[in-house]
Amino acid sequence: GMAHALGYRFLDKNGNMLKPIGDSLGKIASVIGKPNKKIESSEFILASDVKNPLYGANGAAKVFAKQKGANEQEIEMLDAGLTNFANVMEKKFHKSIVHLPGAGAAGGLGAGAMLFLGAKQSSGVETIMKLLSFDKYLKNSDFVISGEGKFDKQTLEGKVVKGVIDKCSEYDKPMGIVCGISELEIKDLGKSPVKIITQVMNGKVDMVTAFSDAYNLVSQRAEELMRKYNKAQ
Repeated sequence: GMAHALGYRFLDKNGNMLKPIGDSLGKIASVIGKPNKKIESSEFILASDVKNPLYGANGAAKVFAKQKGANEQEIEMLDAGLTNFANVMEKKFHKSIVHLPGAGAAGGLGAGAMLFLGAKQSSGVETIMKLLSFDKYLKNSDFVISGEGKFDKQTLEGKVVKGVIDKCSEYDKPMGIVCGISELEIKDLGKSPVKIITQVMNGKVDMVTAFSDAYNLVSQRAEELMRKYNKAQ
């Protein structure tokens, strides 16, 4: 999709133009187009903490697609499509980036950024923390709250929340997690600054309600988290 927006066009074996969607990945036979001069003269930083390769057992489709709603058949289709895409792009650019850490970030956008933009990799959370002077504010904090939609093992593989956990460990600051749903408990985190986890979908709230009333529910869980923390002090 990004490459298409930049002017590249993907063709099938008969020379027909393909739509920039996941179903087209396996049909790509060639690509036409060249980078805009402004892109060539610009520097792009790929701020990502996802280390997954483009395809395969730890690739974009097999690790992340299920969480985004894809079924097993669609996951296999996407993985095969990404494999084909990688092979065609290697012939086009004479460069293989498929196994580089981060190529599988954002559904393969990591690979696209490296190929079409010449992007250089940088830790996403470290980049953002530096821009926000996170350490300065953390030093003067008593308690830190972080969170995301689903708090699970993927979180601990390099997402933003993991970066916050690491920083809180470094400065010995307690923290809490507010999330949509959690597959982890405090005991699963080992030695960690995380003291409390609250989740919107706590058995009483279904997914439809969680989305439709997200603002109020997240506010309630945040209040619940602080009450538990204050009570424990």
